[in-house]
Amino acid sequence: MELPALLAVSVGPPVASAAWFYLRDREREPLGAVVWAFLAGAIVVAVAVFAVVPLARLGVPFAHPWAHGAYVAFALAAIPEELAKYLFLRRHIRSHHCDEPMDGMVYGALVSLGFAAAENVLYVLQGGLSVGFWRAFTAVPLHASCGALMGLALASRKLLGPGPGRGLLPALVVPILIHGLYDWPLMALSQRGEPEYAEALLGTMGNLGVLVVAIVWVRMHSTWLRGHQDGRVARRDA
Repeated sequence: MELPALLAVSVGPPVASAAWFYLRDREREPLGAVVWAFLAGAIVVAVAVFAVVPLARLGVPFAHPWAHGAYVAFALAAIPEELAKYLFLRRHIRSHHCDEPMDGMVYGALVSLGFAAAENVLYVLQGGLSVGFWRAFTAVPLHASCGALMGLALASRKLLGPGPGRGLLPALVVPILIHGLYDWPLMALSQRGEPEYAEALLGTMGNLGVLVVAIVWVRMHSTWLRGHQDGRVARRDA
């Protein structure tokens, strides 16, 4: 398969999703800051891999398929990846460009989509176009949803003060839980010796179930914040 086609199917969906988040913002962020957030997310992959290598060398300490799957999904994927994203996202949230909660959603999604683009390249170069098409509808929106929730929580804490769903705890715990639960079914089923088609079907059903919850959560949270912001503006102008 030609390299340009593999790169296109790897990077195209994350870039398109990033454009959607960028255009959805009423007061769009500076293009330079947007591009840097996306590129920073790609750098996060190297940070996450560096953090996971020592754990991976120790091996998986569980024999049971579901325990094995949980360890891989959380300890080797969700926790290091979401923590690395958080470390890179903080700078964007603290900048003067982030002056409304919805900006946090945009920057969080962009960092995560940059991560998804770099991760896609690694997977697609190994597995081919079919892997890229599958990840375009599963892993890419999963990363975007986790990043959007992280950014919303951090920006809400910065701009609205303490409150439910704001701050470090929801910014890390919620994305880690969603990401880990998303990965868990496929990781566990791959250890059970299930037929390949059954593993793929059951794992994808689990992936999509968690993904739907994540997208609905992002939608509800962003709608509430937008309404809250509009209410504050109306009271200020009254």
